[in-house]
Amino acid sequence: MVLPLIVFSSSENGQVLERPMTVFYDGTPFYFSATNPLGTAFPLMGITENGSIVHLDMNKCDPLSQLIPTLKKYSKNVNWELFGSLKNLIVSSLLGKGIWDTALGATVKEILMRMDPDFYQQYRASICFEEEITKYSEVDGVNAWIRKQKYKLIERSLSNQFALGIKIEDIPDRKQKSFSPSNYAIAEPAGKRYPPTPIQTRIMQSSSEDLTAKASLPNSPRKPVKPL
Repeated sequence: MVLPLIVFSSSENGQVLERPMTVFYDGTPFYFSATNPLGTAFPLMGITENGSIVHLDMNKCDPLSQLIPTLKKYSKNVNWELFGSLKNLIVSSLLGKGIWDTALGATVKEILMRMDPDFYQQYRASICFEEEITKYSEVDGVNAWIRKQKYKLIERSLSNQFALGIKIEDIPDRKQKSFSPSNYAIAEPAGKRYPPTPIQTRIMQSSSEDLTAKASLPNSPRKPVKPL
């Protein structure tokens, strides 16, 4: 599958900045930073009227929030909160350069690949971009393009599912490892709870001193309670 690609040209402090933008398979838009770290892919929600990037809010319940304190010890120049979630951090490692071309980025990516090897196996060889790139300088045009790409992905996902005779209730929920558009295109029942994902489990078991360490605590058998 080919990812769409545009360039948003804007002027900030008298300097012209050109930021490439794309939309990943799950419908999340990303822009490639024009400042330090140059070329790193960050998720975004859209563009304001004055041309500023609207970033995602950091979810404190996301596993990434547990990694950020350790990451900041080794790289204070990267605003890790801008990724918003661990999923977006993983996608960025596939899309962009920037921080991922550094020694720290290579180490973090290696850890992420061990956390979710199925995701990298699924998308690593399939990511490519459109050769024809359109340049936008109007904010409304960029935001409209982002909405259009997200709708196209959802429509394609739904048409593929119904073409195969798949019912909505048969679509796998977020318990599966891969991040496909079908996981997020379908509204889920209100109040439905999900068990921790493999990534969340591994993050919670990881040591803050050594990201590669994995702790596995065996369940201790319960002793029978004697009746009074």
